[in-house]
Amino acid sequence: MTSGDLNVELNELDQAAQFVAKAYDDITNGKKAVDKEANDVMLGSWTGHLASKVKDGYETWLDGFNEVLKSLQESSDILSEIRQSYANRDHENASNFQSIGGESGGMLNLP
Repeated sequence: MTSGDLNVELNELDQAAQFVAKAYDDITNGKKAVDKEANDVMLGSWTGHLASKVKDGYETWLDGFNEVLKSLQESSDILSEIRQSYANRDHENASNFQSIGGESGGMLNLP
């Protein structure tokens, strides 16, 4: 392969998309546990000025955390779309190759 060639392994794109999707699921499940604990404390027995400050900080953290989750979901979707695009291109190329004389004989009828 020369430096200008592009080689895409579809199974590796699948694995990457699945890895990112699993990370998203794992982090989402962890977030649910953190949310429950935080809400139990902030909405339960803890009140006053410091509780309000902690709640503000938690909400800021939560906003950032949700951005990370959104990015993971988008990354997984993009990897899946790229994989499908390359698979479609491979199929088209194989069809074109066969129609001009590839494995089925075609117009070129090469020995």
